[in-house]
Amino acid sequence: MRLRRLESAPVCGHLLVDEAGCGEEFDSFWSQVRDGYGSCLQRDARFLQWRLFDAATHPLTLSALRDAQGRLKAWAVWGRQEYSRDVSAAVLRDVLCPAGDRETFGLLLSLLLRRWRRAGSTWASLEVAMPWISDVFRSSGCEHVPSRGNRYHVHLASAVDPAVLGNWYRGALDGDYFDY
Repeated sequence: MRLRRLESAPVCGHLLVDEAGCGEEFDSFWSQVRDGYGSCLQRDARFLQWRLFDAATHPLTLSALRDAQGRLKAWAVWGRQEYSRDVSAAVLRDVLCPAGDRETFGLLLSLLLRRWRRAGSTWASLEVAMPWISDVFRSSGCEHVPSRGNRYHVHLASAVDPAVLGNWYRGALDGDYFDY
């Protein structure tokens, strides 16, 4: 997606904090929101710790959106791709917040974009998708840029669970094909 414009969301005492590891708080958060992500494999503390810190295949950052009391409201996993001395991209690889919570996701996205701009990223690639997340991207002024990669759709002969069809989620932590 190409960003045309994004109006800054009010910060309202929220902070974007880089995490150095994952503990019980991430397990509790996953338990609270997992039903809204019918096709998401796993996002508990053990998985995140392994994928991002213990056995990372690419340098990634886990940024947590925290409210004024320090409570975890959402998180995002992102990396940076350097193309030259003057050209780099921030790549949003994964995100988790209460499903359908457009306000929280919009705030997380706004804070990430602000951070990436200040760090000198020349563009951002938003590699997460879910019907309501895609709606937030569109309403925020993001322009969809069709993928030119090798992606294939595999259709099942049997029906897919309606919860998965209605709330599918695609992030980049479940496979290494997004690692640079």
